Amino acid sequence: MRSLSMRWSFWQQKESSYLAVLLGLAVMLIAVPVVAQAGEAELKMEIDKLWAKMANIEGTSPVATDREGASVRTAGGQNWADRLTLSGVVEVEAGVYDDDTVTESDIALATVELGVDAEVSEFSSAHVLFLSEDGGGPEVDEASITIGNTDKKPLYMTAGKMYVPFGNFETQMISDPLTLELAETGEDALQFGVEVAGFYASLYAFNGDADDGGDDEIEHYGANAGYAFEADAVSIDVGGGWISSIQDSDGLTDALGLAPGPNVPEYVGGYAAHLIAGFGPVTLIGEYVGADDDLGGVGTNSQISAYNVEAGVSLPVAGKEIGFAVGFQTSDDALWAGAPEERLVAAFGVELLDGTSLALEYLYEEDYSVTDGGSGTDWNTYTLQLAAEF
Repeated sequence: MRSLSMRWSFWQQKESSYLAVLLGLAVMLIAVPVVAQAGEAELKMEIDKLWAKMANIEGTSPVATDREGASVRTAGGQNWADRLTLSGVVEVEAGVYDDDTVTESDIALATVELGVDAEVSEFSSAHVLFLSEDGGGPEVDEASITIGNTDKKPLYMTAGKMYVPFGNFETQMISDPLTLELAETGEDALQFGVEVAGFYASLYAFNGDADDGGDDEIEHYGANAGYAFEADAVSIDVGGGWISSIQDSDGLTDALGLAPGPNVPEYVGGYAAHLIAGFGPVTLIGEYVGADDDLGGVGTNSQISAYNVEAGVSLPVAGKEIGFAVGFQTSDDALWAGAPEERLVAAFGVELLDGTSLALEYLYEEDYSVTDGGSGTDWNTYTLQLAAEF
């Protein structure tokens, strides 16, 4: 916020210009009856002239015309409609769950997303994402401001509610991979990054839920780096990251039951690495996430880790995309976090219309053995998803 002296200085610099505009407004109000007699076109002309004077004061040009020639106020001389990008996803799913003892089925509105991205200026932008999952009320899932433009300069800063860049979690399936369930971390954070010639890296900091001493302060941080390349039919994205407190991931925070105040004996760091490669119609995905020490969960060992490996192919058939993918996922020492030990998954999808697709997924999961504290059982889930993306 500007200080009183700064605001006074600003007013002194602009005083004469604002007085001129105010005087112009007064004259215009007196002259409205006269101008009205001259017709609507003359009145519109006078209004546009006044907005032009205001634009000169602020250093912008807030007057434009739409297709019918009507005046439209904008920021930076550009219609705000041209600066906004709306996007969204609606997913409806029908599922069947079977574990040999019970069979359940349901139809549900699984996901609703609405994203708004605004180009505030050449080097600043804003992002907001509203999310509703499994019939829950909509909430602000992401909201951030970015200073920078990596198309022009390599450095940027992002502040707000975001998923910090720990893990990649790319998948070709309907369900989320185990790596995401254990390591995705949504926080109010500050991130500084760089992107140049395919290389990317960032540092970030936040005040998480994990607390080893009762101090409510920004003491969690992390870093990531990688390289992304794309040319013709080949694409590669390889990278990795580190976080000072993997206990702050959304899934582990819930599993540990972290309440406000001192809640962990010490912070445990986490590591992540991923490789995503595309060769024509074939996509390969590999990812690892894991803690570097025991997390103090239930059991003799809770140094959790998870892997995800996928292979998929997508081909155009009759002008529509058809894809098939298979994957294998496994976790280690993560029974206390509610994760299965192994997961086999296969998915088939077809593009019905532009932006509308239908997909079928088969998921086989196996629990930890009885000797490891699990049930030793397995179960199957079948999911049919109709999705529209815009």
